[in-house]
Amino acid sequence: MRELLQETAPAPDELALRLKTVERDIVLPVKAVGIGILMYSLYRSRWFEDMTLTSSLIHVVFERFFLFYLLINAAMAVLLIMSREFPAPWLQRLIFTSSFIDGLFLAALTFRTGGFDSTVYWLFLGLIIRNALSVPLARTQLVLNFSLSACYFLAGLLDVALANLPDEQAPPNPTEPFALRLFVLWLLTLCCYGVQVLLRKQRLAQDEGREFTARQKQL
Repeated sequence: MRELLQETAPAPDELALRLKTVERDIVLPVKAVGIGILMYSLYRSRWFEDMTLTSSLIHVVFERFFLFYLLINAAMAVLLIMSREFPAPWLQRLIFTSSFIDGLFLAALTFRTGGFDSTVYWLFLGLIIRNALSVPLARTQLVLNFSLSACYFLAGLLDVALANLPDEQAPPNPTEPFALRLFVLWLLTLCCYGVQVLLRKQRLAQDEGREFTARQKQL
């Protein structure tokens, strides 16, 4: 177990290039499209309209959080695009913070769109894979991805609690078995990290093989 959790990250230059490639070239365009769709849903369509007072108040809070999320992502985009020589340790901290805020926002969106049954659940799977690529340190990656499961679980619990309020109309079967969904999140977290460990061991074996070959040639 201690060997599996050993903190071995790529070289600083390789890590910085990897982070910027994943976050800048893949994650930023995906986020831009998602935020655009959500802005249209919030301000132009009737997707989030609700007649109850409680849900209306929650919607106002969600809009405020969305604006905060938008500002955070705009700042992250500027840092990733404009800063060419950003130190790798600070870049890791920023991406960890950004990923955690993404998880909180997905939890808020899950709560607003059906709780445990929300289709936003599938975005948590994508976020776990993104974190496995962007956060190579073992404990940091596992803590971050397991915290995403906790965010999804808490969002579902809040939705169930809201459905039980007197002025809310709860559906006959408000949640499907959420334990299976949580298990899938945990399983994907462990699988992503397991694949990373195997790739790391393969890379170390290749480096040792090249070093051994070089020494044999010298002899």
